[in-house]
Amino acid sequence: MNSAASRSQRRLRQVLCLACVKRAAKALAWWGGRVAVVFGIVAGATSPGVALFPNLATAVASPLPNQTGPRQVSPGDVMALQMFGPERGVAVTGGQSRKREYLAETTDGGANWVVTGRVPSDVSPPTPIGLQMAFVSLHRGYVRGVGPTGSAAIEFTSDAGGSWHRLEAPGTTSGLSVMGGLLWTVAQTCHRKADRSSCEPELATFSLGSTRPSSEQRLPSLGVPSSLGLGDVGGNTMLLDRLSRPAGIFAEGTPGGPTTLIETLDSGHHWERLRNPCRGLALTSLVSVTEWSWYLYCTKDEGVNQGRVALYRSMDDGREWQAVARASEQNRGTIGDGIGYDLTASGNGRILWLVDVVGGLEMSADGGRKWSRRAVSTGGTGAVLATTGRTEAWLPAPFLGLYRTRNGKVWTRLR
Repeated sequence: MNSAASRSQRRLRQVLCLACVKRAAKALAWWGGRVAVVFGIVAGATSPGVALFPNLATAVASPLPNQTGPRQVSPGDVMALQMFGPERGVAVTGGQSRKREYLAETTDGGANWVVTGRVPSDVSPPTPIGLQMAFVSLHRGYVRGVGPTGSAAIEFTSDAGGSWHRLEAPGTTSGLSVMGGLLWTVAQTCHRKADRSSCEPELATFSLGSTRPSSEQRLPSLGVPSSLGLGDVGGNTMLLDRLSRPAGIFAEGTPGGPTTLIETLDSGHHWERLRNPCRGLALTSLVSVTEWSWYLYCTKDEGVNQGRVALYRSMDDGREWQAVARASEQNRGTIGDGIGYDLTASGNGRILWLVDVVGGLEMSADGGRKWSRRAVSTGGTGAVLATTGRTEAWLPAPFLGLYRTRNGKVWTRLR
């Protein structure tokens, strides 16, 4: 573990580096990404002259059916999406209403979607549960999903789904984040399937477009203190939030059980345990409003119409936490009486949204102290929000429509 002094030094280097990245990002935005396309190094190559897609086994998508014009899908077909401004975005569409999933593009804020390619069957789940996207542009990015065999895979496309390249991850993957030309995923190898204590999680880093990891860093097994009141922990590790190119927050524990919070500031070379305030509850979601200001949402499902939830906030990157709101299904509190699974913050950090397991949506505009129910219903499909700008957001409701808000408060369903 690192000392406080070395931790502060890494923070300083990280902030200075982040400033450089921001200046570079502005320059790249002015050039419209042309430098990245021409040289490859900005898009993730480790040095000039390195091939962007070395030794790829290309999985070419099947041609789309014959058609007189571009094939379109409706907003209700969207299962997951990522927006690059108020009008342009990319989505995985399909689900149970179709035999295959498609990659589609919108240029009008989600009202219309044009198919650009097919999604490989190994990342084509029938519902949004387990489906994740991490795109850097409308045409280039990653899709992670669970295919018909039940195993998770990550596929990369650089041509809007015209062709796909499967990543060679060292184990079962969970989580997906791309930033600064580097993809992060947690890869976990379990030597005995029924024994989670035999699992060895690693932080796998991929340069953008490469199918093989450039780095594999073992995550420490720090365990969960018995003071949390939930017993010992074995195995699962998940990426909660990516703070910057080299920094992120992870959770070790069991689904619905006790969890240890850990943080890295240098892409997994060093780790530090953070205080987890979810005593007696399971850590469900964490969102960073800034690199130092975080919200932590905790839950405990205690059966039909029974359960407890709590929301905490830290203003000093996880060293201290303050309780913001609590509730139970027996005694409704200020955060709602449902068990949520997705906590999301608006681009300006002033609005919080919480999607619950039955498909409802709660909103807070005062830092999480008071919450109100929105007129949104997704049917409990496991969809998550996509945000852009200061207060704009989209929430898929597969087979029902696509909800959109411009001010964070009033939602409209696109059909």
